[in-house]
Amino acid sequence: GVGAARLVCQGGLLAGRGRRSLAAMTPRMVPHSAPRVLWTCTTLLAILGGVAGAPGKLRIGTCSEGYSPMVMTDVDGKFFGFEVEQFQTIYSVLINRVARSGDLEIIDLVGDSMPPLTGFKGLSSPERGLEKVQANEVDVVFCGYYLLPHRARIADPSPPLLASGYAMVTSAIPKPPTQMELLTSTIPGVAPTGVFAFLLLMCLSFIFAHAIWVAERGTDTGMFGSSYSAGVFDGWYMAMVSATTGYGDKVPVTFIGKLMTAAWITTTIYCFGMFAASITTGLVTTNLDRAIVSMFSVPADMVGFKVGSYFTAAQTTIDLIEPGVGQLTQYDDVSWAYASLARGDVDVLIDDVRSAQYQVAQQAYAGKLLIAGQSFIPTSYGFYVSRPNGQTHKVYPYLYRAVLDYSRGQLVPVRDVNVARYIRDGTQAALTDTAQKIIRDS
Repeated sequence: GVGAARLVCQGGLLAGRGRRSLAAMTPRMVPHSAPRVLWTCTTLLAILGGVAGAPGKLRIGTCSEGYSPMVMTDVDGKFFGFEVEQFQTIYSVLINRVARSGDLEIIDLVGDSMPPLTGFKGLSSPERGLEKVQANEVDVVFCGYYLLPHRARIADPSPPLLASGYAMVTSAIPKPPTQMELLTSTIPGVAPTGVFAFLLLMCLSFIFAHAIWVAERGTDTGMFGSSYSAGVFDGWYMAMVSATTGYGDKVPVTFIGKLMTAAWITTTIYCFGMFAASITTGLVTTNLDRAIVSMFSVPADMVGFKVGSYFTAAQTTIDLIEPGVGQLTQYDDVSWAYASLARGDVDVLIDDVRSAQYQVAQQAYAGKLLIAGQSFIPTSYGFYVSRPNGQTHKVYPYLYRAVLDYSRGQLVPVRDVNVARYIRDGTQAALTDTAQKIIRDS
C-alpha cells in the first residue's frame, strides 16, 4: 500500500543518493521525466493514502485533564473541544499542502491522516507543555496556550488563532450590603437637587441667624447673646433646631421675631424635605442597581474585595496592572474555583474570556454568575512546535502556512492581532532563522 509506494518512489527518485533533490538526479534521466515521476508518485501516495488512511508520525500532545472549552474528554477518554476540532481541520489543510509540495520525507512524516492525540497530565499549565516540547517528547503541543513573547524563546509559535484575554466573573445574585457599604453608597448617590437644597438651607440659616439676633437682642430673656458672635451663633442654633424638630430651648418673643421664625420654618420644610428625599433616593437606587449592574467594570474595582483565580499568571498580571488588589486566592482547578465563587467564598474570579463564557453558560451556574465589565490584557491562543536539536522543525513551515490558509478561509479572522505584533514585541529575536523567514514571507 502506502509504504510500498513510498519505497518505490524513493528508490526511483533518489536512486540511493540519500536526501538529494531532483536537481541532483543522475543526468541519464530523460528531460522532464523527474517532474512526471514526482507527480505520479505524489498522486499514487495521495490515492493510496486516502484509501489506507495512514496516520502521520508527528507527536501531538495536549492536556489529559482538559481545559474547557478548548480541550475536553468524553466518557470514553476521547478528546474533543474547540481547539481539538480546530487542529483537526488545520491538519487536513496541512496534508493537502504537503501533498502539493512533493517532499516525500515530509509526506511520510505528516501521513494521510492526523495521528491520535497524546494526553499528558499537567499540560494545562503552559510551562509544563513547553517543557515537553523542549525535551523533544512531543512535536506539537496545545491546551489553551496564550501566544506570549517569552514562550517563543523555547518553541516556535503558530499564528494567532483565537482572540482572548482576562475577564472578571462575579455573582449575578447581589449580596445584602453591609452598614458601611450603605453609608458609603449614600454620598455618591445624592442628586444635584439635594446638594442645592443643602447649600440653600445653609445660606438661609446664616441670614436668618443675623435677622433673628437683630430682632431679639433688645429683649431681656437672655436667649440670644448680646455680643455679635454669641448672638449670631444662638440665632443659627435656633435655625437648625427649627428646621428639624420645631421650637427648642430658644424661642423669639417679639412680634417681628415670631413672623420671621414662622417664615423660616415654612421655607425649611421645602429645603430639608428635598435634601432628605435626595439621600433616600440615592440610597435606594444605588442598591437596587447592584442586583442588575455588576459592581466590577475595570480591574481597579476589585480593590478591597476577595479575588480568586485558578492560574498563576493571573497573580502576576494583577500585580502589574492593579497592585492594590493584593494577594489572590489560588485554586487548584477551574471547577473548584467556580464552585467557590458560587458559594460566595470570593467576590470575583479572574479567568480567561473563553473559559469564562463557557463556564457561566453551564446549567449549574446559569443565572447565578456573570462576566463583569470588559475584558482586559487582550491576547491570543495558539500552539507551539518543538525545535529538535535547536533547529526549526521540518514540518513547521508547512504547518505555519496551513494555519494561515485555515485562518483566511474557515476561521473568522482575528483582525486586531497578527504576526507582526509579535515581531514588534521582540519575539522575532527568539525565533530561529527559518521561522523569521516564514514570518517575513507571510
